[in-house]
Amino acid sequence: MASGSHYKIICALCKKSDETKITGPLSSKGSISAHRNCLLFASGIYCKKSPIFDDLFGFEVEDVKKELKRGRRLSCHLCKKIGATAGCDVRRCKRSYHYPCAIEGHARTTEDPSKGRYVLFCKLHDPESKKPRSAGGKRPDLKRPERRDSNSSTGSSQGRESPVVLDSAGVSTSPGCPVAADASDVSNTMNFQSSAALFWSRCNEVGWTKEIFSDLVSQLNSVGERVQSKEASQQEYDVALKVLGVSGQLPCIVSQLEQDLEKEEQDLQRKKATLRHAKAVLGV
Repeated sequence: MASGSHYKIICALCKKSDETKITGPLSSKGSISAHRNCLLFASGIYCKKSPIFDDLFGFEVEDVKKELKRGRRLSCHLCKKIGATAGCDVRRCKRSYHYPCAIEGHARTTEDPSKGRYVLFCKLHDPESKKPRSAGGKRPDLKRPERRDSNSSTGSSQGRESPVVLDSAGVSTSPGCPVAADASDVSNTMNFQSSAALFWSRCNEVGWTKEIFSDLVSQLNSVGERVQSKEASQQEYDVALKVLGVSGQLPCIVSQLEQDLEKEEQDLQRKKATLRHAKAVLGV
């Protein structure tokens, strides 16, 4: 080692060398160095030995190595770098962090050393969070707009076309499909649109919009994975289909499936013709 240089111990989980109130002490065992809190709040490992008399706070070196391998598949929600082993305790939430990033991102942690329980909640799923107050000290009105029943009247008129139209059950109609409507429907639709705009305006004011859509995307990805693995519930199948309907993509997807099936049928016919020709040549 060159003169004047020194060996710097770095936490294997958060890649930081500082020992702070957030990270806790940094210690080493074998080939692994890690902060106490980075280990305690890692989602895939737990303390097996006495944390007081152990160089790695009671964690097994091999367990930490496995957790590092798991973390290489996870990106931190805050810094976007891999190695995020501290996950939100809400099962449907896909957010993971480096422990210091979680605290910087206003995650909440709870500890119960007597039970060996160390839990982390991301900002969006913090069970103790309260609604933010405006500059005047009043809480903003963030109630969701009331859902108005557009089918309350039996009258009908000429169908309207719209890229995405939601009925009272949250189901969309595709462009070109007739939609029963009367004066009451039109009024209710306008009121709903006004309420929707107000709702998102309030969310934008308090900085919630990005979090809401981020959580929505995370939940949809989770539903998509369960649908693909055939482990989804009937409710999840229904939700996935309704989302496609609302997006306006369902007709396009059905059309593409039909085209794919036609192509497969044409390929099969060509293969059959080739086989018949080969049989004729061989005389069988």
